[in-house]
Amino acid sequence: MATSKRVSCITKGKGTEHWNHITHIGGGSGSTKWTRTEPAAIKQLKSTDSDAERYHVNVNDKDVKVIVATITESNGTKHEYLKTEADGYKPNNLLSLDICS
Repeated sequence: MATSKRVSCITKGKGTEHWNHITHIGGGSGSTKWTRTEPAAIKQLKSTDSDAERYHVNVNDKDVKVIVATITESNGTKHEYLKTEADGYKPNNLLSLDICS
């Protein structure tokens, strides 16, 4: 059965493009800290394996799923990136998290 890990921090890239903002997600504390690269997290989320990890953030005491989104550039190039399901809150749930240490 898939587990859902709470994302509590991110690492941001230097690019200005939307899909370059997050390079890693992470969570946990002490000896249970974990991080995933964005491509690894996307691979897990797209996996049909029943043991694949899932991710969520906690917003106003509500768990919100992290999902894979796709953006298409004007030249047709597609980029996948992580975001949360729409929850009616601003700002972006992932981009507003603390930076992973």
